[in-house]
Amino acid sequence: MADIKKQELKYLLLATLVAPLAIYPATLLGEFVVFVFSPVGAAEMFQRLKESMLITTAALVYAYALTIFYGLPVFLLLRKLQRLKLRFILAAGVVAAVAVSLITEDSVVPILLFAYFGLVVSFTGWFVAIHMQQSRLASERAG
Repeated sequence: MADIKKQELKYLLLATLVAPLAIYPATLLGEFVVFVFSPVGAAEMFQRLKESMLITTAALVYAYALTIFYGLPVFLLLRKLQRLKLRFILAAGVVAAVAVSLITEDSVVPILLFAYFGLVVSFTGWFVAIHMQQSRLASERAG
């Protein structure tokens, strides 16, 4: 990480801290879709939402571990290879999530769910580490 500038390092660390937290709004969106397309009552939906948030909180430990020990090295490798594109970051996020799912689960639904969360976390990491930094640099040059 010696060749990373101080400003880049700031955004990379911020992305590492923020990206795993994206599983909370992703869970809320998923539960909203289930609520809209299934005939469950509000009370049952609220109970389901509470349970989902508890599971999401437990999953946050795995999300941070994967982000730090897998996502960060992959990000740095892609940067070094000059392949730091959104499609490669999303693919890496899905690969990690599917690998964890295959190790821990044995049906298709959890694999798709893990892949969804892998996409969300990797997109958020890209957005914070790359897009926000480039937007800030562009606005500083313009103004």
